[in-house]
Amino acid sequence: MNNQRFYMKWLAKELKRTEGVPEEWHVASKSDFARNYGNTLLHLYNDSPFQLLKAIYPEKEWLPWLFEKAPENIWGDVANHKRFMDWLIGKLGYKTPEEYYQITRRTVAKYGGQRLFDHYKDVCDLVQAIYPDFHFLPWRFESVPSGFWQNIDSRR
Repeated sequence: MNNQRFYMKWLAKELKRTEGVPEEWHVASKSDFARNYGNTLLHLYNDSPFQLLKAIYPEKEWLPWLFEKAPENIWGDVANHKRFMDWLIGKLGYKTPEEYYQITRRTVAKYGGQRLFDHYKDVCDLVQAIYPDFHFLPWRFESVPSGFWQNIDSRR
């Protein structure tokens, strides 16, 4: 691991980035490593800059959805759904669940969470699943969930 850290320190200088600072490394791509003699090292981590950085700097918080290509398995873990939403709400500066109605599908996608919609049919479904202690009113979101008003129970 020492040589890997040493390489990353060298690479940081080459790319004019600060070593181990997540905000500067989320833009790291495979080609950054390929152009700088790091292909073999990256290959040890499934060609994933995220996995490499997470292994070399485990003390840092790496947000996989901010990388150019997030690891495919991150959305298979529901804990990452919550982690993403908590991060997004903080990023947007929301303080209360009442503000969550402002979240749109575009916003989730813009910040790297588009694949969440492989697991949830819409923003209302996503937010309600992640924050079940608050009863959200579906019609207050940008778009009412598909079929909501057709459901006889929703009309009562």
